[in-house]
Amino acid sequence: MRVREILETDGKPSRLLFGLALCATFAFSLAPRIEQLRLWDADPTTYFAESVPISSTDSYYWFRMAREYRNSDGELAGRDKLRRFPDGVSFERIPAIARVIGRLAGFFDGDVYRAGILLTIALSSLFVFPLGFYCLRLGIPAAGVVAGLLTSFSYAYFHRSSIAFTDTDGGNLAFVWSISASIAWIAPDAGLRRNLVLAALSGLSLAAFCWWYDQRAFWLVYLAAFVLHLISSRVGLKHGLALLGTFVVLSNPLNIGSSIGNLSELARVYIFTSETVSPPGDEGAGETLAFPSVMEEIRELQRLPLGRTLDAIVRGPVLGALGLAAFTLLAVLRWRLAIPMLPIIALGVLALFRSYRYTMYLAPLVGIGLGAVVVLAIRGGALRLARVMPARTQASSRTLGFPAELLAYVVAFALVGFNLDRSSYHSTSRPAIHRDFLAGLLELKAKLPAGAAIWSSWTYGYAIADVARAATFDDPMSPDPVVAQLWSRSMTSSDPRELAEIVSFIANRGRRGLERAVAAAHTYPELLSSISAAYEPVRGDIYLLFTERMLKREYTEYHYKGQWDFEKRVGTRVGYDVRRCQQTAADVMVCSRTGEPDAVLDLVHGLVSGRFPLQKAVTIENGEVTSSIDYSHESNLIIQLLAGSETGSYTAHFINPVVYRSNFNQMYVLGRFDAKLFTEVVERYPGARAFRLTASALTPE
Repeated sequence: MRVREILETDGKPSRLLFGLALCATFAFSLAPRIEQLRLWDADPTTYFAESVPISSTDSYYWFRMAREYRNSDGELAGRDKLRRFPDGVSFERIPAIARVIGRLAGFFDGDVYRAGILLTIALSSLFVFPLGFYCLRLGIPAAGVVAGLLTSFSYAYFHRSSIAFTDTDGGNLAFVWSISASIAWIAPDAGLRRNLVLAALSGLSLAAFCWWYDQRAFWLVYLAAFVLHLISSRVGLKHGLALLGTFVVLSNPLNIGSSIGNLSELARVYIFTSETVSPPGDEGAGETLAFPSVMEEIRELQRLPLGRTLDAIVRGPVLGALGLAAFTLLAVLRWRLAIPMLPIIALGVLALFRSYRYTMYLAPLVGIGLGAVVVLAIRGGALRLARVMPARTQASSRTLGFPAELLAYVVAFALVGFNLDRSSYHSTSRPAIHRDFLAGLLELKAKLPAGAAIWSSWTYGYAIADVARAATFDDPMSPDPVVAQLWSRSMTSSDPRELAEIVSFIANRGRRGLERAVAAAHTYPELLSSISAAYEPVRGDIYLLFTERMLKREYTEYHYKGQWDFEKRVGTRVGYDVRRCQQTAADVMVCSRTGEPDAVLDLVHGLVSGRFPLQKAVTIENGEVTSSIDYSHESNLIIQLLAGSETGSYTAHFINPVVYRSNFNQMYVLGRFDAKLFTEVVERYPGARAFRLTASALTPE
């Protein structure tokens, strides 16, 4: 029996059964997110610093803009002084998500954080409805259950739509599937009135999506999908022009003005990425000063191996591969109905070959494939059974039958339930911004004068601006590769004077001064020399901020950029090898890390596992060095031992001397700094550490 024959034997599905299954899918998808909120409310000391929740990095931009929206008349004028210090950035249109959060905050005494969390919960599961209707159009309604729940609980989507991730992603799937589903239901035999309603619905959904996500490239992409669907469905010319006109008008044709440029920009970022970037106007430097691209630092833009990508959808790459293969076959067999999905399929292809950030769009496709396998297996079995029962053959050959349809829904829910323990259903979201960091920002905020700026990694810019109300030098919305490289240089340099010179130069001269310095320099040492020679006391109140995340996840990238070889255009990645240690005897510890053999640390003889000699061992308690041992070995291995809360427990940093001598390690981990240049103002180690730049004491050499 052929797959096409089974697929086309869909009969007339029960509307009641379909509606009940879809509502159950929505409730099941929503349940863990509501449970997360209950846990957060029950344990605020873990998930909140005062009223500020832990969240993703971008969330704090939406929170701040929502607050600005509430405090303004709906639009902002002038320059946003909290971005790209000291120049600032012209205020743009307030993003849609910030407007919605700002409106909702009125119901929660102005609490934009609470409003954002509840908005995320409300939007996160809505996509199951249009997805379910698309599967109904494909003739496999039960596949909507598998696709909806598998996507909801996949790692790829669950964490991007959890209450610890207030962002546009929580609503994006609902928009794209609403557009695609309403296009898919347009058919030549459906009647003009019904098709006009569907064209209007798809156009309004697209307009809302472009407003929500602010990526106008989708307007052009979906316009192409709409036209292709009309052509492939053989809709008459007069009929088709009426539908197309309705779609274009209601989708806001003004989007075309920015859609082409936006599409080009998305292609540059996600497809044609480059490892190096030459700053605009860098005529004097030529190609010598090609700075490392910031795109390499953004993890969500990186490609994962196929197995790991599929594992982020359904645990067990074999099951994921089966779903992907089945969907591919389904799309080929029903290619006309697959056309409205082309924009989503394109995003899924990006997840496979370019950026795992788009895996959340691939997840429903894999789910549809697995759901199709379930439906077709049951339908094929029902047809075979009908054929061996002559009295029922004629009546059953063109219908699935209610029992078989019910069985398909039952098996669909069972398949998801079987995979539940291996999904993210019971997981706890781990956002980029942790409570200790937020608490440090709040403590720093109380000490900051008006107009203060913080020298920190661009990844923390939004949180700093929202929580501490302080300006940041680099902007997460469009990170500057030159500033990012100089930030990394200041952190990985072993010279605290160089750190102070870099910060003071940018703070005093702004982007124009930096651009002139880059254009005038033919080599990187020349650029650093010009920055040093131009030193003058810093104007304004400048602070430095360090966090634990910088050590565990980001320092390797800092070293890669900070110690970049501009002639060879390569960098080296070295950082912290972090392990948990337990003292087993006097001056003897066993250090372990997942996936690595245990290492026995002998502090008396300065040996690791009896074979690897140590240069130095440093012990730190409560953010201060309590002991330091120098060994006579010729070695490039240094160990820093951070005392834990339990007796005999430590966290060990296995590092090389370059990392040990870096400004980052000396100031953040060891608490050592030049008192002529810096003053410590916050010490919440390991959560956060902050210093004030007092570089007026710095004199030219």
